[in-house]
Parts: sequence; structure tokens; C-alpha cells
Amino acid sequence: MTPPRFSRLVLGWLAPREVRETLLDDLDEMFMSRAAQDGPRRARAWYRRQALSGLASLVTMRARGQQPGEQVPNLRRFSHEALVRDIRYTFRMLRRAPAFTAASVLTVALGVGATTTVFSVV
Repeated sequence: MTPPRFSRLVLGWLAPREVRETLLDDLDEMFMSRAAQDGPRRARAWYRRQALSGLASLVTMRARGQQPGEQVPNLRRFSHEALVRDIRYTFRMLRRAPAFTAASVLTVALGVGATTTVFSVV
């Protein structure tokens, strides 16, 4: 089972030489795992979406005159999985530092209370 040839060809042709092999290898690896998990049809659709997203990033990067090693803006859409992953990470980090967590919660509570009081008086 191979990734969609046309998408791979176009992405490989437009990608900067410095990141081409890494980009294509990563996409191929994820394609194989998705094909085993979701089936080849869904994996091909996923690969095409990723190729289009990559092309949009490359066009944006070239339009801004950025080099391949520079930070490239993330043009992906908001995803529910990313939000859940970020929230889990946040709580995991807060659990590791209970003193920081307590100070943060206390600071936010005082700020909200003070703001409410000022607006109530005004």
C-alpha cells in the first residue's frame, strides 16, 4: 500500500530541499499507520488533506520570504483533539507544581474579585 502518488509528487516537488525528505518520510509513516488503523481509503484522504495543508504552508512561507528553517505559521484548522490534548497537558503541569497552582488560582480569584468590586461600585 502506497500513498497517493500525485500528492506525494507535487509536495516533494514544491517542498524546499532541506525539509523534503523529512516531510515525505513523516507523511509516509503516518500514512502506513493510518492505513492499518482506518483503512486505505481514509488514509489516502488524510494524506491528500495533509499535502494540501503542507502546500498552503509552503506557499505562505515563500510569499513571506521565509527560509525553510524558520518558524512556519500553522495553518491547520482548530481541532477538538488538540484542545483536549492541551487541557490534559495543562492539568498535568499544574499537578506537578501545587504551590504554583495555588498561587495562580489565588491571583486569578483576587483579580476577578477586585474587577467585580470596581465595576459594582462604578
